[in-house]
Amino acid sequence: MYMKKCRFLFVRHGESEGNLNNIFLGHTDLELTPLGHRQASLTARYLDSMPIDAIYSSDLKRAWQTAEQIADRRGLSIIADTAFREIYAGKWEGMKYDEISEMYPEDFRKWRNELGFAVCTGGESVKEVLERVEAEVVRLADMYDGMTVCIATHATPIRVMRAVSLGLGLAGVSSKGPANASVTVIDMCGGKPEMVTDGYSGHLSGMITIPKNV
Repeated sequence: MYMKKCRFLFVRHGESEGNLNNIFLGHTDLELTPLGHRQASLTARYLDSMPIDAIYSSDLKRAWQTAEQIADRRGLSIIADTAFREIYAGKWEGMKYDEISEMYPEDFRKWRNELGFAVCTGGESVKEVLERVEAEVVRLADMYDGMTVCIATHATPIRVMRAVSLGLGLAGVSSKGPANASVTVIDMCGGKPEMVTDGYSGHLSGMITIPKNV
C-alpha cells in the first residue's frame, strides 16, 4: 500500500525558568521566562509559512505555552499528549545541575558523556524516552497520513528522534542542543523517519539560547 509522508515539526519550548536557573526540570512544571515567550512568538511567526494540520503538545507548561503561540495564530486547538513530555528525572527532579553532579556522580557522568545510555537516578532512561516518543510518532503518522503535525516538546524527545532519523541509534543521541524554540522537521513514511531540518533557529536572531539542561 502506498503511504504518503507525514511531516512533523518538532518545536522545543522557549526558555523556561528551569533553563534560566540551571535546574533539571524533567516533569517539574515551571513556566517560560519572558524571553521564552518572545522566542515562542518568533517561532510561531516563522511557522506561518508552513502548513499545519494539527498541533500536539506535552502537557507541561513550558511546552504548552510555546504551543499556544502557534495555535493562536492558526485558530487551532492543542491536543495534550504526555508521550511528548520531557524525561522523568526521578531523584534529579527540580535539582540544580551542580547538586546532581555532586550527589549522583556516576549517573550524571553518563548523562553528560553517553546520553543515549543514561538513566536519571530513580527515574526514566533515555531509551525509554525514545521508545515512548517513537511509538507515538508512528501512531500519529498513520493518523495524519499526508498531513503536517506540529509538536511542542522538550530537548530529550527531540534528541532521540534526531538520532533515529539520522540512523544513529542510542549511541548517536547528542547532549548538544537543540536551541530553545528551534524547529526540527522530520518526515515519516512507512514508519521510517527522515531528517529534513535539524534544529533550525535562524528566525530567533539575537535571542538564541542553547541551555545545557533539559
